[in-house]
Amino acid sequence: MEKLIIEFREKIKNQIIYIKQLSSEDKYFRLDEYVKSTLNLISQLSNLLNDEKDKRKYDTIWNNLDYTLDRKVKYAKRAFEEARKKNAPLVRESEYRTKLHEAIKMVEFELTEFRD
Repeated sequence: MEKLIIEFREKIKNQIIYIKQLSSEDKYFRLDEYVKSTLNLISQLSNLLNDEKDKRKYDTIWNNLDYTLDRKVKYAKRAFEEARKKNAPLVRESEYRTKLHEAIKMVEFELTEFRD
């Protein structure tokens, strides 16, 4: 059981690494996919735990990350779609970079529990 918990924590750490590597220069918007995958891993991890205190901690992390997905990540995705439209002004591209950076920082903040 402990080995499985460590494995899930490592998978989440790997997701954080992938998220940090995202760039506004990427052709596709993938932050939402990584966040959803991370939410799934946190949910599975929480289900493995027997200790109620640990379950509550991971449930809180899940709730906060889900809120961030609904707010910051979706705003960044909308900005990405606007910036990628044909003849979009440079302002939209700049706005997208800013919103993506904010969303990534917020996701990292929500996942501080999993940092080394």
